[in-house]
Amino acid sequence: MIYNNLREIRESIEAVRGEIYAFTEPLSPEQAAFRRSPESWSVAELLEHICKTEEFLGVRISALVDQAEVSQGRAPAGFTPGRISIEEAAKQAEGKRFVSPESVRPTAVPLAESLDRLRASRARLLADWPRFEALDLTGVAFPHPVFGPLNIYQWLAFFTVHEDRHLEQMRAVISAEGFPGRRDEG
Repeated sequence: MIYNNLREIRESIEAVRGEIYAFTEPLSPEQAAFRRSPESWSVAELLEHICKTEEFLGVRISALVDQAEVSQGRAPAGFTPGRISIEEAAKQAEGKRFVSPESVRPTAVPLAESLDRLRASRARLLADWPRFEALDLTGVAFPHPVFGPLNIYQWLAFFTVHEDRHLEQMRAVISAEGFPGRRDEG
């Protein structure tokens, strides 16, 4: 994915998050807890993982932006980070299975709690958005455990890749044999 500016990243992360809310909110507790197999994650677990990931990344990004504000000050008027790409990471992820770090693995939090936490973490991230626009964060980076160093703009774009990947997994859970009260996704 290539973005021309931060507005496009924000629109992208908000669009996929909207799909996740629309997809998960109607699920019953039984549906949310259903697993395709013993080793796979349920929709509730996938959602909790997304939540924990955004909470972790939100804290990390905010701390790095705090440091950048102190060390570099505001970006020059009219600054734009230019094209932002996360294509390499997205290509690397295609068709692969990854083991999530322990800190972002699900622990059986109810779906409703994860949804509330997701809304809160997204509100915090969006509250920081003016800070992302006011600084040159192209050189502020930290490593992804698989993809290596990503700058702050790439991390923001990563939210779309990460959440879209897990939304597809949620769709697979719901279409699986034995899903309680199977519903058609049109």
